[in-house]
Amino acid sequence: MKDYRWETIRDGLDDDEPDCMWATRADSEKYGRYIWISDIGDGFEITSSTYQNSIITCKTLRSAKRWVTMNVR
Repeated sequence: MKDYRWETIRDGLDDDEPDCMWATRADSEKYGRYIWISDIGDGFEITSSTYQNSIITCKTLRSAKRWVTMNVR
């Protein structure tokens, strides 16, 4: 199991706006070089540099990060 280091992406956000996107480098054969988690309001969508559409949507940020840790290799 790989330990991913998440970075908050704040491009285009004002300082008082809440974080809404996180990224990590995965270097995965299946999912590609990068994985992103986006806050979509009613959940957290996981996408990657290989898949243009959502891979999965999770209810919480914590569960989205856990899904990546358990499934992306």
